[in-house]
Amino acid sequence: MTPPSDAGCWDEPTDELPPTSPTLELWPGDQRLMCRVAPRLRMDAAPVTHEAYQRFVVATGHAPPRSWSPATEVPEGLRQSPVTGVSVEDARAYARWANKRLPLQAEWTVIIRTMGFDVASAGQVWEWTASRHRSGHVVRGGPDRKAPAATGRFHHTSWEDEAADDVGFRCVVDG
Repeated sequence: MTPPSDAGCWDEPTDELPPTSPTLELWPGDQRLMCRVAPRLRMDAAPVTHEAYQRFVVATGHAPPRSWSPATEVPEGLRQSPVTGVSVEDARAYARWANKRLPLQAEWTVIIRTMGFDVASAGQVWEWTASRHRSGHVVRGGPDRKAPAATGRFHHTSWEDEAADDVGFRCVVDG
């Protein structure tokens, strides 16, 4: 199976991602739970947490999110919360460290549906994808902040490239 093309399309075709019954597996790269949702595709069962991101920062010396002070300390009460305040490049660096990658927008959509979530209310935070559109990378699933009147499952989409306090990420693994 080849992932859908990431040629800048808004909604890439999802025909190549046949849904299967999701199963949970522990990924050895970063010791996080992953959900296998297609014959050769797995996605993190939840967005990357502050605790997981801290292991990455300590192991690699990568810059921490701007909300951490001192630099290697997770703020009190946030260890199991989705890490935010990271750019798409920070998310990609974490994914490489964990032997994973960011999902394409189409993959994210199919996987979220297969996991049983409504795309319009998938999570607590927006989530980076590897897909580009307009002036940035597509983010999916968070609370509607750019188009308050928009409703429906495909309207919960935004695009940007800078770190934001409401944007986190989850990763995928091929194979």
